[in-house]
Amino acid sequence: MSASPDDGSRFAIASDLLADEGAGGWANLGCWPTDGREAGYVEACRELALRVGKAAALTAGDRVLDVGCGRGASLHLWPQAFAVQAVTGIEHQLACVEAIRAQPPAALAGMHAGRFDRLPLPDGVPAHGFDAVVCVDAAYHADSLAGFAAHAAAGLRTGGRLAFTTLTLAPAGEAASGWQRRRLRTLLALAGVPAASLAAPTALADDLTRQGFANVGISHLNAEVLGGFAAFAARRGPALPWYRRLSPGWRKISLSADFCRYLQRSGLVDYSLVQATYIG
Repeated sequence: MSASPDDGSRFAIASDLLADEGAGGWANLGCWPTDGREAGYVEACRELALRVGKAAALTAGDRVLDVGCGRGASLHLWPQAFAVQAVTGIEHQLACVEAIRAQPPAALAGMHAGRFDRLPLPDGVPAHGFDAVVCVDAAYHADSLAGFAAHAAAGLRTGGRLAFTTLTLAPAGEAASGWQRRRLRTLLALAGVPAASLAAPTALADDLTRQGFANVGISHLNAEVLGGFAAFAARRGPALPWYRRLSPGWRKISLSADFCRYLQRSGLVDYSLVQATYIG
């Protein structure tokens, strides 16, 4: 299938370069140990998703909407780790949607092509029909955080829970000089992070509150995610054959690792885990 300008293919990552045994459908930055232990890519990706699932307080019987679900590994994880009743996926990458539909997870209630930052919800996705909305390592690609919040609110029942990871502006970023802000905006744009999807925690909490959310909690995973992925890529590169290190896929991964390293060292941006409850 040829790529169209808006089929989501620009978000694709050559995750097969990151795990010798295959990535098993995982494609995120991962949540890495900070105690000196080395983890594999699949283990780290799974851990990041588990952090999101725990923040969403997923439990047996939940109906879960997973937005930006990528290749679908998380769609398998939610019923395995939390015994949820049913999962529905929304993904912008058409190739991922087709692959998931071809081999659907056991608890899959529906797989839909679409964005997670624009309303209405895709046809067939019930409004206010879910106990939880989750998003693992994708929300910062939203056109805006306000659009992402509105989309999540449209899917949740009253009392439903939202959990996602994203980038937020750190205090040093709020106080940055004009040229530092311009440089950061340029780097973010190159990484597919729109300016309207990066906000300080207070502004993010305000966006969520305006969309009917309460009990907003924000914690940071800078060392575990930003530092962890950068360190992993530095180890992984030399382990690959030279011709694979010269591939466009590895070049993209290497640039992503450099960006993560810059974000952590600069202190301008935090990698944040966000949770909230929809009260309508």
